[in-house]
Amino acid sequence: MRATLTDEAGDSVGPLEIQFVCHPGLLHYGRNLQLPGDGTYTVRSRPTVPERPSIRTYRNFY
Repeated sequence: MRATLTDEAGDSVGPLEIQFVCHPGLLHYGRNLQLPGDGTYTVRSRPTVPERPSIRTYRNFY
């Protein structure tokens, strides 16, 4: 998935690649981002269909 952050002044950061995360009991997109400064941001995202996770993906979490 790709996401773009836009601040109140209209300056944008991104697009940023957001990874599909697999762990026991929960499948989701996720990424920690460091914001360039204080303020209010708008997030615009473009979701994509993730590849089907394999059993090997789950083994990495045990």
